[in-house]
Amino acid sequence: GRPDAPFITALIFPLDLLCLGCLLYCLYFNAKALKAAEEQRPVTFKDYIGELFLLCFFSIGVWIFQPRINKLFERNTSFA
Repeated sequence: GRPDAPFITALIFPLDLLCLGCLLYCLYFNAKALKAAEEQRPVTFKDYIGELFLLCFFSIGVWIFQPRINKLFERNTSFA
């Protein structure tokens, strides 16, 4: 192996964990924001756990989310 392999691993592993944490936070934030926008009230974790699960499987969840997002935009632009 290469003599600098342990250094590269020690550098990449924490960055990979940071990236994973940021990804999970983005999914959590978007699921909570969508549910709160639809409900027009503060939501709890059990209110948006389904949205979070669907966002984790984005290729399936996008087919469910897009009509809901379009409906939110229609509702908000009808007053303009």
